[in-house]
Amino acid sequence: MEAFKQAPFSLGVVGWTVSGLADSAMPADELPEERGMGYLLPRGGVWRYGAATT
Repeated sequence: MEAFKQAPFSLGVVGWTVSGLADSAMPADELPEERGMGYLLPRGGVWRYGAATT
């Protein structure tokens, strides 16, 4: 959370090989049902994390 205070972001992706799987144009309001990587969505002071499902 300290990093977010210094460099806010709207979508974080977590995984070994996430490069090219998401971009800034991707809608980040909801977690996709099927995820090949983890998603971190900060919304209104609450952090939502969705683990990879595939």
